[in-house]
Amino acid sequence: MQSTYGMRQNMDTDSPAYRFYAERLIRHIVAHYKDNPTVIGWQLDNETSSYDAANRDVFIGFQHYWKRSLALPSTQQGLVPQLLGREHSHVGGSATRDGAQSTGYKLEWTRWSQMRVTNFLRWQAALVRESSSPRQFVTTDYGGMMPAM
Repeated sequence: MQSTYGMRQNMDTDSPAYRFYAERLIRHIVAHYKDNPTVIGWQLDNETSSYDAANRDVFIGFQHYWKRSLALPSTQQGLVPQLLGREHSHVGGSATRDGAQSTGYKLEWTRWSQMRVTNFLRWQAALVRESSSPRQFVTTDYGGMMPAM
């Protein structure tokens, strides 16, 4: 699957290699500053999003998510083609996000992308809380979701 480049940030936040290095960095920074009395809290990432990651691993993760979410009772299995488009009636033959025609499929991809962001932020918050001072708060920047002024 071809990835697009040129964006300011382009990474797969689910990648084990990315998580390995991010964890090392997070733990080092928190350990260094946690006892500094001028540090009252921690901001996770900045305007976090899925960064439109669409590499092979992200797509495989989506397929696993999709397979779990389509675990409908046998009496409702016939709804799958109507929900996601006839060309996507089974996970093995699914198209990539950019190649999909079905609105339902694209909505599921968006839901999956949002879940990836939530899981990434939850993972970061757990690392920071584990190592920071109890007097410090943890927050994130949702500035990317704010309306333009």
